[in-house]
Amino acid sequence: MRIVRIGVWRVADQGGKPQAAGYQPTFMERLRMEPGRRPLDSLLSDLTQRVADSADHYSGWAFAADLFRRADRKDEAMNAYLKALDHAPDDFALLGQAGDLSWELYRTVGGPAERDRAVAFWQRAMRVSPNNPAIVDRLRKAGRS
Repeated sequence: MRIVRIGVWRVADQGGKPQAAGYQPTFMERLRMEPGRRPLDSLLSDLTQRVADSADHYSGWAFAADLFRRADRKDEAMNAYLKALDHAPDDFALLGQAGDLSWELYRTVGGPAERDRAVAFWQRAMRVSPNNPAIVDRLRKAGRS
């Protein structure tokens, strides 16, 4: 199975359909438009509360992980990656990002557990996308292939 990430953008204003002008963005769409318009901590508070209230909010947790990384809140970013991976355990991009964050934690605070966790995430990513050059390179740098 090959996973391809796509982006969905609101193009209603350029579509030429009069009905589209009345479209109201969803809560998640509004939050995705917010970075840079309001404090990151406030955005994260709203986002994490909303996704925590949802039974299966993979994309919300993935977005939260990205925002936590931007805020340099690495432990919370890792927790958000793990919650997203609970819902999408074979998401290649999430596995790679979780591995990269684990490696970053290993490089800054040390400890073999973080290094091993990074390698484990990258190895899972390799099972999803065998011979992916970026993941092969990461595993090589970590001393595992």
